[in-house]
Amino acid sequence: MYRLYGKASAQLTTLSLLLLLGVQGVALASTDDPGWPREITVPKASILIYQPQLESFEGNDMAARAAVSVTPVATGEPVFGVAWFDARVQTDLDNRMVEVLDVKVREVRFPEITEDQKAQFTALVEGEMPKWDLSTSLDRVLAAMATVTKTNDASKGLNFDPPVILYADIPAVLVSLDGEPIY
Repeated sequence: MYRLYGKASAQLTTLSLLLLLGVQGVALASTDDPGWPREITVPKASILIYQPQLESFEGNDMAARAAVSVTPVATGEPVFGVAWFDARVQTDLDNRMVEVLDVKVREVRFPEITEDQKAQFTALVEGEMPKWDLSTSLDRVLAAMATVTKTNDASKGLNFDPPVILYADIPAVLVSLDGEPIY
C-alpha cells in the first residue's frame, strides 16, 4: 500500500469521501439540515416526504418532485405516491442552507387506490405540503443540480425520430456487408 502525504493525501481523502457519499447525489449536509425523510402528522393521517429530486433550479425558482407516503389513522397502511411542486427559494451562503418558500403543488399521483381515496390524499398533500419546512443544505442542492445537469447534457444528442420503414410487396433479402461494398 502506498502512503500519500500532505496535499495529495487530503485531496485523495476528500475525493474518496465525495465519491462514497455521492452515489445518489447526496453531499455533505449542514448540521442544520434535518435530513430526509420528513414527517408531518395531521388528525387524519401521517404524511412522509422523501428527499425531493430537482428538475430545474434557475435563479430563485425551483421545480422538483418527491415521493410521499400517506398513512391514514383508520387503516395504518401507508399509500405511496409522488408530488410535483414549484417553489421559490432563499439561499443562505453563510450557513450553507437553502430555505424553500412559497411551495405550489403542481400534481399529485397515487397509483392503485380508489378515486375517493385519490381525491382525499391529493387534497391532504396539496394542503399540507406548502406548510412544511422543506429547507435543506446547499450542498445537497448543488449535488442534485450536478446530477440534473449531467443527465440533461447526456440526453441532448439523442434522436427519437422513428427510422424509415421500407415496405415491399415482393420477396426481399437483407444483405449485411462488413465494410464498404466492392464492385
